[in-house]
Amino acid sequence: MTSLPTARNAALLASTALAGLTSMAVVAAPTSAAVPAAVVHTQRDTVADVWLQGETPDLWSEHGARRNVDLTASRVRHAPRMITTTGWFTDLVRTEDRTSTVFWILTSAGRTYRVQHTAGPSRRSGQVFFKQYVDGRLHGRSCPGLTNQVSYADDLMRVVIPRPCLGRPAWVRFHGVAVAFDEESGARYSDAMMDSGPDNQLYSPRIVRDDPPRG
Repeated sequence: MTSLPTARNAALLASTALAGLTSMAVVAAPTSAAVPAAVVHTQRDTVADVWLQGETPDLWSEHGARRNVDLTASRVRHAPRMITTTGWFTDLVRTEDRTSTVFWILTSAGRTYRVQHTAGPSRRSGQVFFKQYVDGRLHGRSCPGLTNQVSYADDLMRVVIPRPCLGRPAWVRFHGVAVAFDEESGARYSDAMMDSGPDNQLYSPRIVRDDPPRG
């Protein structure tokens, strides 16, 4: 899987994002007729659009740029066996921040899952919390084969989810957010995927898995 340019080239990403949030669907060519393609949805994110939480959870103020939370892009890749979530940052570094990417995934079966990937002082390599939203509540789910990656060199956090954990959906949609919690000051920062505000509830277009040819 190719990576987006690292956020150390944030000036280029910013110039792209200033025109507004742009989405693109990319169909990767299969390596052979027997291997189905993956469908990818990549969403650029405006930089320097971080928000600071106030005294209550629904009170936010514009903060601007900040490392460990300022997204440059988010992506969900729907491959034949895996679904991969990735968030890219302007600068992902080892500080006292506890940084999380949260992807909400809606499947073709009408199921909703929450994939939270958290990295910080106590776990630099990251930890994943995989849950399903049922009857208004989140329930933890096991997911054999689930893996994660944190790359401080490439400024990204990534989770690979086997499709059976999501019920082998025909398509998925996503929205999400990056959050950084400063363990020294207690401050909490947020940057929504696909939106310049602190939160976004609007899902992406459908990200469809191509089926292998028959016959």
